Amino acid sequence: MSGSPAFVFDLDGTLIDSAPDIAAALNRLMTELERPVLALSEVRRMIGVGAFIYVLAHLTSYAAQQNFNMAMVVSEIVLRYYLTIGFCALLILAVLAATSTDAMIRRLGAKRWNRLHRIVYLAAALGLTALFTHRRQATAQSSGAPAAGGQAPLPAGGPGTAAGSTALAGPARGGRPTPEDSEHPGPQARDRTPAS
Repeated sequence: MSGSPAFVFDLDGTLIDSAPDIAAALNRLMTELERPVLALSEVRRMIGVGAFIYVLAHLTSYAAQQNFNMAMVVSEIVLRYYLTIGFCALLILAVLAATSTDAMIRRLGAKRWNRLHRIVYLAAALGLTALFTHRRQATAQSSGAPAAGGQAPLPAGGPGTAAGSTALAGPARGGRPTPEDSEHPGPQARDRTPAS
C-alpha cells in the first residue's frame, strides 16, 4: 500500500458529510486488501454502534473509578443534571444500537426503522448539551465563581481520563474517591450522620 494517496475526511462536527468520506476511505482500503467493499449503510451502522460502545465505556470507566458502587454512580447521575442529560443520550443510543441489526430492520419495516433512527440527532444534541454544560460549570468553578445549581462539576478531564481520575481522588484516602469527596454526600455518608 505504499504510494497510495492518503484520504482525509471532513470532521466538521456534524458527521453528516463525513460518513460517505469514511466509507470511501474504508472501501479504498478494502479494495487494496482484496476484500468486499462496504455499503454506506454498513459504515453508518459501524459509526453508530461505535458511538454507543464509546459512551458505554465512558460510563463503565466512571463506575470503575467509584469501585462499582452503583448507588454512588446513580446518585451522581441524578444529582448532576449534565450527567442526567448525558445518561438520557446513552439510553437513546442503546435503543438505536439494539435496533441496528438486519433482523430488527426487517421486523420494524424500513419506514418505521428510519423514523426511529432519526432520534440520533436528539442523542447528539443531548450529548453536546451535557458536554458544554459540564465545561461551563468546570470553568466557572476554576475561576472561583459558584457552579450553576450549587453543584460541584466533575473535573475538566471528565471521568475516564487521567485528569478526571486525579481530580476525583481524595488525597487523604490515597486516591480513592468517597462520598465525602463530593459537595453532596452519597447514600453511605447520609446513613452515617448522627440523627438530631
